Amino acid sequence: MNEPETLPPVVDPPGSAAILLRWAVVVCFFALMITMTFDERTRRVEKEQETVGAQDAIGVRMALQMESMARFSEATNQEATAQSYHSNASQALKKALDEAQPHATKSVNQAAFFAGIATALKKEVPANVVARLKQGRSTEAKALAEIYSSKTIPEPRSRQLAQQVSTIPEIGGIAAYQALEKGGDTRALEDAYPKERFFIFAGIAMVMIAGLFGGMAAWVVYFANHRKDTWWPLDHPFTFVTRDQSSVLGLLSVGLIGLFMVNGEAFNSAFNKIAPEHVLVFGSSFVFILLLLAIIGTMKVGGRTLYASLNQSSMPVLQQVSIGVAGWAANLPVLAILMILSSRWIQNTNAEHPMNEMLTAGGGPAAAFALFFAGAVVAPIWEEIAFRGALFGGLRVALSRFKYGLPLAIFLTSFAFASIHPQGPALWLILGWIGAMGCFLTYRTRSIIPAITMHAVHNGTLFLMSITLLS
Repeated sequence: MNEPETLPPVVDPPGSAAILLRWAVVVCFFALMITMTFDERTRRVEKEQETVGAQDAIGVRMALQMESMARFSEATNQEATAQSYHSNASQALKKALDEAQPHATKSVNQAAFFAGIATALKKEVPANVVARLKQGRSTEAKALAEIYSSKTIPEPRSRQLAQQVSTIPEIGGIAAYQALEKGGDTRALEDAYPKERFFIFAGIAMVMIAGLFGGMAAWVVYFANHRKDTWWPLDHPFTFVTRDQSSVLGLLSVGLIGLFMVNGEAFNSAFNKIAPEHVLVFGSSFVFILLLLAIIGTMKVGGRTLYASLNQSSMPVLQQVSIGVAGWAANLPVLAILMILSSRWIQNTNAEHPMNEMLTAGGGPAAAFALFFAGAVVAPIWEEIAFRGALFGGLRVALSRFKYGLPLAIFLTSFAFASIHPQGPALWLILGWIGAMGCFLTYRTRSIIPAITMHAVHNGTLFLMSITLLS
C-alpha cells in the first residue's frame, strides 16, 4: 500500500507570532459567522411562526399532484390506479389538515394554508379561519379571503384573483388553482400540477434510488480495495506549503467567504429596487465567479498559482469527475441514515434553505435557471475552493505535526462549512458529512475536482427535485 506522503520537518519561522495572529483572525471570523447565522436563524424562526414553510407545503403539493394523476388515470380508464392515487392523496391531505389546524388562525398565511387543504378535501372552511383571512389588509390577503369565503366565483374574477395570489410563496399556487376551479375551470388542477411534472419527479427519484444502491456498492468496493496496493499517493494538493504559508491559506478561505458576502450585499443594495430577486442572484453569482477565477489564476502560494495548486493529481480530469460522481452516490446511503436520525429535529425547526422561498416566488424559467446556476454551478466551485481547498489545506499542514492532525483538520473544516449555512443546527450532521466527504475526496485524489463534482451533482439533483415540488 502507498503510504501518505509525509511532510518535511518544519521549523517555526522567526515571525511565528504572525502565524498565530493569522489563525486567530480565522477563528474569530468563523465564530462571528456562526453567531450571525444563529441570529439570522432566530429571526427566520420568528418569521416562520407566522408563515408556511416549504417543508409544510411539500406534502400538500405532492397530494395535489397525486390527485391530478388520479384524474388523468380516470380519463384513461385506469380505475384501479385512479383509486390508489385518490386514496393516497386523501390520506396525505387529512394528515396535513390535522397538522395545520393548531396554527390555522395565527396569521393570514396560515389561515390560507389551512383553507386550501380543507377546500382540496371538499370540506367547509371554518368561520374563524375565514374571519382571520378577512383581517388581512394587503391586496393578496383580500384576494385570499375572497377565494376561500366564496363557494363559486365568476370566471373573469376568478382569473383576476388567481393572478393576484399566484406569487405568494408556498400557498400561492394552491390558492390560484382553487380560485380557477371555483370559477368553473375544470382543468385547473391538471394545469397547476401537470402529469409531466409528476413523471419528471419520478424519474429524478429513480435516479436517486439507483444512486443509493450504487453508493452502497461503492462503499463495498472501497473497503475491499483500500488496503491493497492499488491506490495513488494520498494527501492534500496544498501539501507542499510551509506552516507559515498554511496560515495564509486560512486567511484566503476567510477572504473568499467575505468576498462572497460583500459581493451579494453590494448587488442587493445597488439593484434591489429595479431587479427581481432571481436576477440579483444570477448577477451577483456571475460577477463573483469571474472574481474567483481571477484570484485563483493570479494569486500564488509557495511559488505556484492557486489554479495550478488545486489539482496535483496524475489522473485525467474525466477520471476525477467519475470519482466525484461515485462520491455523490456513496453519500446517499449515509445521508439517508442521517436524515432519519435528524428528521424530528428538522421538522420541528423547519430547517430549509432560503432558496426554497425564491422557487415559490415566481419568475418562471429565468428564475429557475438563475437559481440553478447559483446553487449547482457557482456554489460548489467557490465553497470547495474556500473550504476543501484553502481551509482544509491550511489546517492539514498546520496540524500535521500532531498525531490526529488529519482527522482534526477534517472535523474543523466540516464543522465550519456546516455551521455557517442558514438552515441551522438541525442540518449540521448532514452538511458536516457532505463537508467531510469533500475532504475525503480531496485527500484521496490530491485534487479539488472530485469534491466540486460531488457537490455539484448533490446540489443539482436536490434543485431538480425541489423545482418539481415547489415552483
